[in-house]
Amino acid sequence: MKWMDNQFRMNSCLLAALFILLSFGIDIVQCAECQGVIDCVNTFVSKTQSIGHDRSAYCSAVSEVIACIKKVDCLGDTAIHKTDSLRTFQTDRSCSMGLY
Repeated sequence: MKWMDNQFRMNSCLLAALFILLSFGIDIVQCAECQGVIDCVNTFVSKTQSIGHDRSAYCSAVSEVIACIKKVDCLGDTAIHKTDSLRTFQTDRSCSMGLY
């Protein structure tokens, strides 16, 4: 069980770091950014900075950001940004592997 807690902490820290970078406009995948996705991610980052290692709150924030990104309209080149961001959150293994 301790290994799963450590894995969760590592995954959540890495995911938060990735999205902090994205929120500062670093374009990792070299595509146009969708402002709606950026707004969703910024909200996620704000929430997760204050929850510490509370897995339930973290997984709830992941669910909320997924729902937020799904609602966003991104056209043309920005649709890639939406798809990539959605995939990143949906494959967050710390909430999807039955650990939560």
